[in-house]
Amino acid sequence: MSWLRSVFCRLPYWLILGAAAVVILVASAGGSFGLDSDLKWGEVRIMALGAGLVILGMAAVDRLLASFDRRLTERSLGQRVLGIPPEETSEPIDVIRHSALRLGLLVPLFVLILFTYLGQVTVWRWQSWPGSSYRYHGLAEAFARGEVALLTQPSPALAELDNPYDPEARGGIEVLGDLSYFDGRYYMYWGPTPAALSSLWLLIGGTPISDDLIVLLSVSAVFCFSALAVLHLQREYFPGMPLWLVLGGLVLVATAHPALWTLNSPSLYTAAISSGQAFFIGGLYFMLTALNAPQPTTWRYLACGTFWALAIGCRLTLLVAVLPLVLMAITMRMRAQFGSGKVKKELRPMAGLLMPLAIGCVILGVYNFARFGDLLETGFRYQMMPYDQVEAMRRGLVFNPRYLIPNLLHYLAAPIRLIPEFPFLRPWWGAYPPFSAFLSRFSVPLEYSVQNAVGLTFVTPALLLGGLLLMDAFSCPSSRGQNALDARGRSADSMTLRELALALSVSGLALAGPVLLYRVSATRFLMEVTPAFAVLSALGAFTLHKASRLLPGRRIAVTLLIASLIALSAAIGFVLALNGDFSRFDDANPALYSLLVNLFSR
Repeated sequence: MSWLRSVFCRLPYWLILGAAAVVILVASAGGSFGLDSDLKWGEVRIMALGAGLVILGMAAVDRLLASFDRRLTERSLGQRVLGIPPEETSEPIDVIRHSALRLGLLVPLFVLILFTYLGQVTVWRWQSWPGSSYRYHGLAEAFARGEVALLTQPSPALAELDNPYDPEARGGIEVLGDLSYFDGRYYMYWGPTPAALSSLWLLIGGTPISDDLIVLLSVSAVFCFSALAVLHLQREYFPGMPLWLVLGGLVLVATAHPALWTLNSPSLYTAAISSGQAFFIGGLYFMLTALNAPQPTTWRYLACGTFWALAIGCRLTLLVAVLPLVLMAITMRMRAQFGSGKVKKELRPMAGLLMPLAIGCVILGVYNFARFGDLLETGFRYQMMPYDQVEAMRRGLVFNPRYLIPNLLHYLAAPIRLIPEFPFLRPWWGAYPPFSAFLSRFSVPLEYSVQNAVGLTFVTPALLLGGLLLMDAFSCPSSRGQNALDARGRSADSMTLRELALALSVSGLALAGPVLLYRVSATRFLMEVTPAFAVLSALGAFTLHKASRLLPGRRIAVTLLIASLIALSAAIGFVLALNGDFSRFDDANPALYSLLVNLFSR
């Protein structure tokens, strides 16, 4: 039955090729499927046909390179003839030189990236920052005074209404939009973690912290922890990786859309999302280092649990991503010590992981009860919106499976809008018109809206490297020796690359779930998803490069592919981010913006 196993193990590969063939077929007969109502070749059909042909073309090139490398390898005398560098440097002096070079390049790269982040959030004005909101500061002031409600008082007329959440019933009564109103007070439904930390700063005499500063600190933390995770994984699993590829992995996690976009769109919304990701990726880094450590280290698990508790305190939806990672950590540690009589030694580290999460959930429950008299009520349903949020949630129109298809299309496949002048690239403001025509037959609720759209396939194509890794991770382990994905780190009890890839993908998909089911499609929500997948894609680049190391033809092709995808993603992400959610750059720094328009329009 070896042939059956072979077919099954190649199933992901054949499914992708089959999907590409179906896409080509649908594009060719697009008028019959509603891709173009006028039966002509529009943008959607061209994109679909191009995607299918690219996938089949890559598969064909891969087969040709495999044949070429097989013939070349059969004629070679081994690694010396092919001139392939060794996996690791054996001379101590070379190790020292490599470490010095590595450090000498990593430090300037970190400085350059953080310098770019600062330029984006200040629209390149550096010291004179544009005006920003202070929504989190308002809640921090309330916390500092022992209050859970905002100090701003709503109009007393709201309390006299039978349904203050109905815009028609409110009439001309002035309200603060997006805040939660309950029992005559204003509350914030966003998680309290940033405000709680800001209140501690206020209590020791600190100045008010604006929302744009929270965005800058949070996105910078996302990059730093992502970079530390990538460097840790490279040391554990890929010790002989070329330095250029390590630097490329850091550039990938630094520029994966919408990190730069978020910095040019600082607000309460992006502050909540980016702060949640900062703590989530921080906890992920500590989990990786804890699981790969030779001995259980309680402080790493404690740091992991604390960071994840703070992340849930920023965005409650992060709970669905934290849970599978916690289960994986517990399962791996218990599996490593099962039958050795050392299980009791794992109880202390596991307690360090679980206790902060339990304490954080209790604090959130008490916080909710103090506001709304319900441990599980966050105030999300009580928002003051242009529509009745309470009624919309009752009817299931806020989160709905029918939003899945339109969100997938806009988040993954909406093309970048090309314009003739600087910055040359822009997202689509509102729904992408060809998608709207196509989606009209899917009974998407009228409440669905698109604020701005650009597909990750176009703006960060380097994320496809993570997809290639997942395709290999879901295939069968090799029966002929050890597969690269089944290799462990430097510790015998560390996780395999396959386990790591599957854990990151499950967590990333869990993060994507609420985003894809939500009634609003907006670029800022991609920040909830891409940091985890960017780390996975950097790991995919390392894996792909290592797998081609002994194959000359494929090694050249893989090197060009990885370098071009990372460079293209960084360039597109930087240019597209100059737009931001509110065209903030040209409004807040018109002199520099006009200079760039004139410079690049010649």
